[in-house]
Formats: sequence, structure tokens, C-alpha cells
Amino acid sequence: MSEPVVEIKDLRFRYPGANRDALNGLSLSIAKGTMHGLIGPNGAGKTTLLTIITGARRGFTGRSTVLGLPSGDASLHRRVSYAPQTPSVAPMLTVRENLRLFASFYGLRASECKARAANWESKLGLTKASRQQARELSGGTLKRLSLGAALVAEPELIIADEATAGVDPQSRETIGDILREMRDRGCTVLYSTHYIAEVDKVCDEVTMIDAGAVVESGAVADYRCESGSRIEDRFLELTGRELRE
Repeated sequence: MSEPVVEIKDLRFRYPGANRDALNGLSLSIAKGTMHGLIGPNGAGKTTLLTIITGARRGFTGRSTVLGLPSGDASLHRRVSYAPQTPSVAPMLTVRENLRLFASFYGLRASECKARAANWESKLGLTKASRQQARELSGGTLKRLSLGAALVAEPELIIADEATAGVDPQSRETIGDILREMRDRGCTVLYSTHYIAEVDKVCDEVTMIDAGAVVESGAVADYRCESGSRIEDRFLELTGRELRE
């Protein structure tokens, strides 16, 4: 059995001034070539976990490894990409300029940057908007651009945080198709979302977290029954129905 692409053991993290841990002994393993859904209520620790895996956040205890290396190791730069919940692109640059710029961050030659930008521009349905500045884009188009900025690296691991939040159904379908295609090509996808129906539709595995810890993890297929999917029912059973801030 191959080594997990992501392996987290007893991860703990507390923000300065907070009265409780954002991550409280969380452990998680993600297999190569899978699309792994991550769900949890507001404040469960999802984004904190993702930023630790990418190496963007320090100050934790426990173990976080990616592709057999400590999270944030310099050699992971070209192998791991992160599409954040809030799109992070250059607002004054056009769609095409953004894609070429992000491709250049991965040390690609100018010709390869141009080719990859054109490829993802087409795949993500951005061709008509290619000459628009990012600040002029609709929410769905901006989300697709943000995802494209991560995918131009053609990484071994793509981490997508709420990739379809606030987008139109067409953009949601396109984003799901692209991530599944990446999975089918051998890329591992860690997909954090509030849309539980999406997990059932596009993911192979699912991990539910609450209060900074894993409450259950398993194969998505194991939650299916004659009436459909039990993921949402099980999620509410484990995390409760009380509203979260």
C-alpha cells in the first residue's frame, strides 16, 4: 500500500487570545488519486487545517506531512496548489494575464506559461472573459479563475476550499467536472465544502470534523442507501442541529 499523500496526526492549533483550540488532536489520512471531501459546521477548523497542510500556517503541534514531506517544505511548491475560499488573484490584470502570472510562479518557461494558461482558460470556460480584468468578473467566473490559478501548476495535490461557494449552477458543474478530471489523471484532491450534496456527487471519501477534531471518516459509497445518500443525516446526527456562528 502506497504512502498517503496527506497524513495528519494529533494536530493541535490555537489562535492567539482564543480560549479553545481551533484544532484539537485532529488526525487524517488521504490516499493518492482520491477526491476527499472535508465537511464541518462553521468554526469546525476546516480552513485552519487546509492552511496548515499548505504550509501557510505555523505554530501547531502534531504531525502534518504532504507527499512524505513536512507541510511547507520548499520542494512541495510545484507539487501542491491551493485554491482559497476567497479568490486571490491580481484584480487589475486580465484573466489571461493572471493565468500566465501564476504559471510563472512555478518556474515554467514563458512558452509553457502561455500554453498552460491557454489550456486552463479553455477548460474552465474563461476564453470569452480572457481580456477582462479580474475585478470586472462575476462571482462564478472569478471562482473559476481562482481555481485556474491553482491548476496551471498541474500539481500532485490540489486543495480547494469552498471552490463552488456562491457560484451559479453552471460554474459549479464545470468546477466539479474539472476536479474529477484531475482526480482521474492521478491528482489527489482535498475538497472542503458546505454543500454536502456535492460530496456525495464528486468525492470518493469524506471526513466530517467538528470542534477541531474528526468525528467520522469513510468511503462516500458506504453512506448510500435505497433512498439516496445518508451523508447529511449522519453529519447532523454527529454534529447536532444547533445553529453555529
